[in-house]
Formats: sequence, structure tokens, C-alpha cells
Amino acid sequence: MLDFFTVYVDRVHNKKEEDHLFPLIEARGIPRSGGPLAVMLQEHEQGRSLLARVKAVADDFLLGDREQLPALRAAFGPTPSCSRTTSGRRTTSSTRWRSRS
Repeated sequence: MLDFFTVYVDRVHNKKEEDHLFPLIEARGIPRSGGPLAVMLQEHEQGRSLLARVKAVADDFLLGDREQLPALRAAFGPTPSCSRTTSGRRTTSSTRWRSRS
């Protein structure tokens, strides 16, 4: 799983955006700072930071060091909070933006 995020998401997907797509968008007049490009670049950096934190403890945990479980959980940050939508359904922050049919 970590390999997928490291190899595909960061080294392929994010790299294509940063090396090719973002410069094209910037050339069309969208600034790199203070707009959507800044948000996407920040998300890329957050992803890299999360991967580094997880990798730091995941290998030991996967090799059987169960004492790494709290550190592994902490590497992912707080658990998403639940809230209620206007329809009364429970949702988490990761599902809140899906379209409602």
C-alpha cells in the first residue's frame, strides 16, 4: 500500500502535475501562490509528509513490533470527525463532498 502511494501517487501522478500541468496552468495566468495551484501543491507536500511519518514506523510494525501501533496511528493524525448532513445522515469529512443523488 505504501509503495502505491510512494511510486504511483507521488512519483508519477504528482510529478506529472508539478512538472507539466501546473506550469501550463500558470502560463494561462493562474498564479502559483494564493490560488488553486497553491492548494494542490500544499496537498502534495502534506501527502509526502504523511508518507514519511508512516514509513518511519510501518516497517517495524510490519516486522512484528506491535508496540509501534500507537505511533502508527498517530502518524495518520486524528480520526475524521462525524457530523450530520441536512438530511440527518451521518458523514465523515472524507464523504461530505460526494454528490448526493
